[in-house]
Amino acid sequence: MTLATSRILIVATLAVTTGLLTACAPTLPPLPTVPTPTETTASPVAGTAECTTDNLSITYAATDNTAGHEHGILTFTNSHGDTTCGMNGYPSAYFSHPEAFSAMGAVSTNDTVTVPSLVVLAPGDHAQAAVTITRAEIVEGCTVVTATALLVAPPLSHPANFGELGDAQHVDIADTSACNNASISLLAIAAVTAA
Repeated sequence: MTLATSRILIVATLAVTTGLLTACAPTLPPLPTVPTPTETTASPVAGTAECTTDNLSITYAATDNTAGHEHGILTFTNSHGDTTCGMNGYPSAYFSHPEAFSAMGAVSTNDTVTVPSLVVLAPGDHAQAAVTITRAEIVEGCTVVTATALLVAPPLSHPANFGELGDAQHVDIADTSACNNASISLLAIAAVTAA
């Protein structure tokens, strides 16, 4: 057998083997797509005002913990006045320094587990949004600090202003490890739902 014939035989054997392996390989289903978080938007019903911090009281209650995460609920109560208001979308929040009305770390991300829909709040009515906090100690590159509050803005039809007299409320939380890095977000918040 010549050298050229040996090479042809080797190439032919590899081609047949590759074809057999490919034919026997299982076909995997395509990976599911994950919706991209959308901007926080509000679409109040015609004649219904947008809910803002001017007519809302916002509170936080811890619920449970899972590996590396803390969970809780933000509650938005239409408690200032006698006007019905509406909101639709994702609240936004930052951790806050213990003694200052200033944001630290990165703004919350949207947890798309809940599909946004319009929630209309008559005076005294409540809406809620689930919150997941990733433990700062498990995040690489995080400068760990202690937060005792969140700066929370309801879903708004414009980007929230987190300045001192802006669109956010100071909401007390238990001492929580936070990241003081502007590029690391530890907060994920679901869309508001009726309570």
